[in-house]
Amino acid sequence: MLKRSLSIAAMLLGLAASMSAAGAVIGFSGPFDPSTWTTSFVGDVLPPGAADNGSVNTAGAPNSITIIGGDDPNNPDGAFNSCIGGDLFGCEIRYSHPAFGLPISFNWSYTTNDSCGAQCDIFGVLINGVEQILSDAGGLATQSGTFRFSPGLTTIGFFVSCGMDCGGGAASSIISQLAIPEPGSIALLGLGLTALFGIRRRGVRTRT
Repeated sequence: MLKRSLSIAAMLLGLAASMSAAGAVIGFSGPFDPSTWTTSFVGDVLPPGAADNGSVNTAGAPNSITIIGGDDPNNPDGAFNSCIGGDLFGCEIRYSHPAFGLPISFNWSYTTNDSCGAQCDIFGVLINGVEQILSDAGGLATQSGTFRFSPGLTTIGFFVSCGMDCGGGAASSIISQLAIPEPGSIALLGLGLTALFGIRRRGVRTRT
């Protein structure tokens, strides 16, 4: 019985080790295909209408997507406020998706062409609808990093804010290496652990 339990334990360890490769959604594909994401806007960049509010370029999917922030072409130096109805960070473009309570990781690369620099254009992640800034407002015009989040994730999203001026040039962010374990893989590992626990309990009862 002990040998059998050890064999199952070894199998489970192998399964857990392979989950990141075989049991994960890599990139914007399957249930995370770009067609399943929602693009929304906070506020309106002058002149009114969707044209200047930003966009999402999915040509790189499934490997990556690019989010372009809003920009008022009539405000090249960001000299006046071109954002109407924005929130704390000004006018934003958002790209979001349900995450089913699973952990997530991705790489990001941010670039701003704003004459004001990174302090005027912000990139971040939306965790359960709450904004978390990833770009460094005091940093360079080009930045990059990796983001990981595990507990209690129900929705995931990204946002690019052009601030209140929304002029002087747009910022863009590329999201790549999106990795989200599939629910089936996690459930399979859980079933295996339950089976192992059951075998161990039967072995204890047999010896007594």
